[in-house]
Amino acid sequence: MSILINDSGRLLECQTSWKQGIYSISFPNQKIRKLDENSPDTKTMVYPICNPDNEIKSMGVYFPTTVSPRKHYDDQLSCDIISNKGKHGAHTARLATGMFFFMKFLYPKFLLSDYIVPIPAQNSNTVTGPISIVNYLTEYVKNNSTYKISFLSPLEKRFSQKMKFMHRQARREFYEKNPDAFTVKNNVVLKGKTILLVDDVLTSGSTMRFCKNKLEKAGAIVNAITAAVTA
Repeated sequence: MSILINDSGRLLECQTSWKQGIYSISFPNQKIRKLDENSPDTKTMVYPICNPDNEIKSMGVYFPTTVSPRKHYDDQLSCDIISNKGKHGAHTARLATGMFFFMKFLYPKFLLSDYIVPIPAQNSNTVTGPISIVNYLTEYVKNNSTYKISFLSPLEKRFSQKMKFMHRQARREFYEKNPDAFTVKNNVVLKGKTILLVDDVLTSGSTMRFCKNKLEKAGAIVNAITAAVTA
C-alpha cells in the first residue's frame, strides 16, 4: 500500500508492507542519515514494527545513544524521535504517518476514538514531541472521512522536573509521591468519551499509566500508544 501525506506543502510518500510476518513502513526518496561508511546503504527509510503486546501499544523500538550509538544512528525511528524533540518537520510527518498505519492495520478501533490527546509538554508553549505528532495525526485524520477524531488537551502538568534525568524506578517513585503531577482540567467533561492517548517514547511507562489512570477516573475510556518503547 502506498499513500501521500502533506508535509508543509510537500508530498511525503509512504509505503507499508508485510514480509515474513514483519510489518514495516518505508519512506522512499527521503535522505538517509548515515553514521559512517559501515552504515546501511539504502535509499529508503524503514521503520521495523515490533508491536509488543502490552497495555500501552508501541510502534517500534527507540535505541538511545547511551545504549548503542551505532544502533541509534542506523535506526531511522530513533533518529526521527530525537529530531522531533526540536522543530517539527518531515520527521514528524514520518512518525505520524507510521503511527496512523500501525493503528489502522493492527488497532483500528483506536482511530474511532472521540478525542486524540497528547501527554503535556514540559513547557506549555512547546509544540514538539507528542504534541507535534498529535497535530500531524489530527490533520491527517481530518482529511480522511472515515474518522471523526478531534484534538483535545484535557491534562494539565503541575510539576517542573525533567523526566529524562530520572531512571525508571525514580519515575515510578516520583508519581507515587506526587498524585497531582497531572490533573484533568475542571472545565473538561470526559465521561463516556473514548480517548487516544499519545506519547513519543515509552521508557518506564509511568507517565503514560499515570495520565491514563487520571483520564479513566474522569470517566473516559482510554487507549494508549507511543511511537516507540525504549530498548
